[in-house]
Amino acid sequence: ARRMRCNTSNMNSWHSWSPNGRWLVFSSKANGAYTQLFLTHVDEEGNDTPAVLLENFTSPDRAANIPEFVNAGPDAIGMIRENFLNDKSFLRAGHEHSKVKDYDNAEKAYRKALDINPQNAEAYYKLGETLQRQDKNEEAIIQFKKSIEFKPEYAEALNAMGNALSSLKSFAEAADYYREVIKLEPDTSEAAHCNLAGILARLGRFGEAMKHFKKTLELNPEYAEGHNNMGNFLAMRGRADEAIGHYNKAIEIAPDYQEAKRNLVIAKTHKRFEVILKRQEEIKEKVSGYSSLLKSSPDYRKYSRDLNRVIGLQKRLNSALGNYTASVNPDPNSERDLKTIDEVNRLQDELTKVLEENINKVKTDLN
Repeated sequence: ARRMRCNTSNMNSWHSWSPNGRWLVFSSKANGAYTQLFLTHVDEEGNDTPAVLLENFTSPDRAANIPEFVNAGPDAIGMIRENFLNDKSFLRAGHEHSKVKDYDNAEKAYRKALDINPQNAEAYYKLGETLQRQDKNEEAIIQFKKSIEFKPEYAEALNAMGNALSSLKSFAEAADYYREVIKLEPDTSEAAHCNLAGILARLGRFGEAMKHFKKTLELNPEYAEGHNNMGNFLAMRGRADEAIGHYNKAIEIAPDYQEAKRNLVIAKTHKRFEVILKRQEEIKEKVSGYSSLLKSSPDYRKYSRDLNRVIGLQKRLNSALGNYTASVNPDPNSERDLKTIDEVNRLQDELTKVLEENINKVKTDLN
């Protein structure tokens, strides 16, 4: 064996002999990252010529692989058509555009895939998803329906159809699609359970909603959106402490989950406000008791100064509380709202202390 003169310095790959055994074609990366075709002639004694580059046989940005000689006349091939781009090629291109939120080009790629293969269920689904992300829910529904037409048990398309219908407030119809997903994939349908739970909550069917939220997290305890939506449901039901726990878990799973962070802030605000309102009710009862006690005293005017102090503190407290509730979205992490909460708490403490002192004073005098 001997090394042929036609060998290039970098990766000589697949080769093919001509029908008469005198020509050898092969691919090589001698000139760059893409393989190109080279041709050599071999004489009767086995001597080969230096390889010649067939530079017009490929594009600069394409690789030439597995060349083959064809035993045909020079006029046998009229045209060579490029068939290496199919519907899957454009489907993959659409995926890449979607990853960077380039929805215009993603839509074009998916439509091109459908031009090539009008029965590609995944392309219809992905086109619908792209339209949905641009808030074109009615157009998306058309694509989801086509996807399901060609693939009736396509769980992702069924779930997406439910989402689109829910966005258009067609809740009953959306719920049917989510139930179909749950039926098809009972062990991996956490998203459908979560979505169905949200619809049931909207319809006031809270017991059923809670069952589906629990099933969501049972199927996937690390489902951040499930924890966030469960938090929303619990917050709506006045269970702020539990809601805060689920928001924290969602953020632990997905640290950049902005919606869960916003909901956590709102839940903390409501929790603090609940505490403040509860104390307000207690103070209101104390003020009422103090007023009744004063009326039972034979010398009512004796305590007018003490009563005026209580009334003054009440006014300041109501003003501070009004400033806090007037904020559109009080933020327990903002410096301004923290100062307002501190002022409300301070005034509640002071008023409670003054009331207790005054009540004890009147009781002592009456005894």
